[in-house]
Amino acid sequence: MASQEASPLDPEMREMIQAFVVESLDALQDNEPKIELLSDGENLEVVNSIFRVFHTIKGLCGFLNMRVLHDLTHEAETLLDLLRRSQTPADDSIIDLIYTLFDDIRALLTAINEAFTDEAFRDETLEKIAGIRTHIDRLNNPDQDATEPAPLQIKDEHDFDLDDRDDDAEILQKFVEQALELLESTEQNLLTLEKDLTNRALVNEAFRNIHSLKGNAGFLGLSDIEHVAMEVETILDGFRDASVELFPGIVSILLDNLEIIKNNVEELAAGPADTTTASVPEPSARPASPPDQAPTPTVPQTVAPKAPAPLKKLVTNSIRVDTGKLDALFNLVGELITIETMMAHNPDLADLELPSFQKAAGMLNKITRELQEVTLSIRMMPIEGLFNKMRRLVRDVSRKFNKQIDFEIYGQETEMDKKVIEEIADPLVHIIRNAIDHGIESPEVRRQKGKPETGHIKLGARYEGNQILITIEDDGAGLNRDRILKKALDKGLLRGDTTKLADSEVWKLIFEPGFSTAAEVTEISGRGVGMDVVRRNIEKLRGSVRIDSQEGQGSRFTLRLPLTLAITDAMLVRVGSARYAIPILAIRESFRPHPDEITVTMDGLEVASVRDEFFPVLRLHEIFGKEPDHHALEKGILIIVGAREKKACLFVDEILGQQQAVMKNLSEYIGLIRGITGCIVLSDGDVGLTLDIDALITMAETETVEQATAA
Repeated sequence: MASQEASPLDPEMREMIQAFVVESLDALQDNEPKIELLSDGENLEVVNSIFRVFHTIKGLCGFLNMRVLHDLTHEAETLLDLLRRSQTPADDSIIDLIYTLFDDIRALLTAINEAFTDEAFRDETLEKIAGIRTHIDRLNNPDQDATEPAPLQIKDEHDFDLDDRDDDAEILQKFVEQALELLESTEQNLLTLEKDLTNRALVNEAFRNIHSLKGNAGFLGLSDIEHVAMEVETILDGFRDASVELFPGIVSILLDNLEIIKNNVEELAAGPADTTTASVPEPSARPASPPDQAPTPTVPQTVAPKAPAPLKKLVTNSIRVDTGKLDALFNLVGELITIETMMAHNPDLADLELPSFQKAAGMLNKITRELQEVTLSIRMMPIEGLFNKMRRLVRDVSRKFNKQIDFEIYGQETEMDKKVIEEIADPLVHIIRNAIDHGIESPEVRRQKGKPETGHIKLGARYEGNQILITIEDDGAGLNRDRILKKALDKGLLRGDTTKLADSEVWKLIFEPGFSTAAEVTEISGRGVGMDVVRRNIEKLRGSVRIDSQEGQGSRFTLRLPLTLAITDAMLVRVGSARYAIPILAIRESFRPHPDEITVTMDGLEVASVRDEFFPVLRLHEIFGKEPDHHALEKGILIIVGAREKKACLFVDEILGQQQAVMKNLSEYIGLIRGITGCIVLSDGDVGLTLDIDALITMAETETVEQATAA
């Protein structure tokens, strides 16, 4: 879309438009997953939900004078209304159209957010409206070809069709909440103004409040409230241009009229009133000029002596906060935790008896932990929105390649850090696209293999300790081991005998840059092309990706990700002069082994026996090249850690204690170190490395400790 010059609007209107854009984009995102369900014509709840999206955006466009977007959503609303009234199942062409409409509306909203107008998109929107009307005509005349759509014309500024409003409880609720806030603010302005009649800033603010209230009431057809607000606005406007002089008595009249508006807004909140209730009274007459002697203000006859309707308590449960502010808060909490830890464990205080200090430090620790939990919860959000976007992806890509795919999601209620969700969107898209393009076979091939013609892809999430596991599983062709090995040999990635390589090591080759085994190049890459980006993005989040595949049966990608990117509880251990942090939720137990509990296999692998279970032993000093205090296992400590439902023992010299750790990524200069997921600031200000338990257990499984040490 073409760019536009920003229009000269006052800050209040700009803020209203931007709020409208945010609300509308949220509504589109929340309802897009329901579009596919329109194929069930009897699912009226889905039809009504999408209808309300178009209806609400259209109405707000009328209020904000966005004429082009108004007419587009009006036609879309008409289409949904036809589906709703006829209970006709939406065919693929209509579903495609509604998906496209969601995209078009997003694009318009994005442009409006920057330019505060939609006038530049008049011509291209006319073409889109013509397409909608073709479908409307087809629904109106199902037994004959669609008639030629009527000539199109964007309506004039005051020619909006707003007569088809439903009793939309959500819109009314928002109006009531905002109206009461505006009235309260205006009342406070007038009370202050009564003491200082020269304060023009208060007059201007009160005018803006009432102007907004009047416009909202007019949009909803609340003519009585609009009428009273218009009278108050007119008086305030006279004060603004000095055509009416301020005097104390006029403030009382304005306050009386505000009370009239407030009573009727509260009646709206309470629900339908008794039919015998009197109508909205007329507002007080506005004076043309102040009297020579200001009269004692009297309560106008307009205030009806009736019992107020029972009030419905309105509670606003959420506010919008810029994500930059949340990020700043999150970083400050992280720094606070670091400083609190450094203070509480300051070595200068180690030998001092300071009971009052220890008590205060304990209280500070409790508060910082509670603050950490609150800030973490603010950043946490369900992964449902991201998963639902994949539905559209699967539909579009499967149709492109003429494949039939049943897409299943589970665990969408799982919550994780908002930043993690944003960062994994691209890897998910790439993996799922590849699964459809080169994983799931065509219906003909699947039929020849004795498989159902419809392929199956599952996307799910679940918690495991302080991590999230996201799995993408398909029942397609799976990875071809021989083809991958041949490609790796051709590219020089492997040498010598490859028959002893475990499958898990072979599958990792597809993450190498430019690696692909696809027989032909398509618009969507084969498995491997771009997979290096997937791995890089996942590892940047201190996560990992694992592949399990069986040729002819399908593949499963498992993304292991942290719940949050910053703060975690860790156990500090020492290996020689180095200190490491182990995520506390990965630790199962620790013990000093007896010589009888250690076994060395014929391959030289050390195994610890604990209550009839056997765990491979990983000597951290060998992996990271450190000189330990002792080489004999019975003189050190073994820590049993777990990941992916598998366990191993880590050999360390000493357990130093538990600490809340502010996680930091390693710099790009250092790069990725296998077995290390990041670093933390220790209580004495030094830096410790955080162990990647999943990678360490993989080392134990594949017996590649020597390779890691050499690297």
